[in-house]
Amino acid sequence: MSKQHALLSPSASHRWLHCTPSARLEENIPDEGSEYAKEGTCAHALCEIKLKELLGMEADRSEFESLKETYYDEAMEGHTTDYAQRVYGGYKEAKLKDPNTIILIEKQLDFGAWLPEAFGTCDAMIISSDIIEVIDFKYGMGVEVSAEENPQMMMYALGAILEYELEFDFDMVRMSIIQPRVSNYSSWELEVPKLKDWSEHELKPKAKQAVAGEGEITPGTWCRFCKLNGSCKAQVEQALSVYPKFEDKAL
Repeated sequence: MSKQHALLSPSASHRWLHCTPSARLEENIPDEGSEYAKEGTCAHALCEIKLKELLGMEADRSEFESLKETYYDEAMEGHTTDYAQRVYGGYKEAKLKDPNTIILIEKQLDFGAWLPEAFGTCDAMIISSDIIEVIDFKYGMGVEVSAEENPQMMMYALGAILEYELEFDFDMVRMSIIQPRVSNYSSWELEVPKLKDWSEHELKPKAKQAVAGEGEITPGTWCRFCKLNGSCKAQVEQALSVYPKFEDKAL
């Protein structure tokens, strides 16, 4: 993984698009990971196995087997089956309409046109002649994630367009999030020209600022997973600003 990729990851884009200096401020803080992240990795690995099995494809089980003993349970079995069946069903439905439809699993995408040397992996992609769908599996249950105007999903769609627009004549992208633990199945569609316009006027300028460590530190809901959450001076100042100021008075 390149340094720039680590700096401006699609999964953290909601944060650095709102608070451009945050990427550099977090850069040298070690990523300790978490048990929740490892559980999510286990679930993602099982999703890949199940979807490939439905498609008659060979699946590598090594990552799942290395995590299974600690993180796998009956609930994960059901949630990953839900994901695999939904994606497989969407693919079969699309293929009935367009026999040339293809599906790609764990597809690495290049975001270098917008973020220097950046790559990311999309859980699943369904590509037809008129529409391309990028699909992301979320195993977390603390925050319900919407696909609408979701920058991570928009970046995945841009990467897919960059790679496949010469081969397929699609004019629409669909971004779908499958988050079965909270029964959240969110999809959002956008015309390709509008997505490209966003990439030029929003994504590229903000990415340039983030790489340079420029812009204003801006606290908000996006601070939730920031490594500086709770120790950021701007957060403290924002919190204090909501309290009324009292003049000192003699008792």
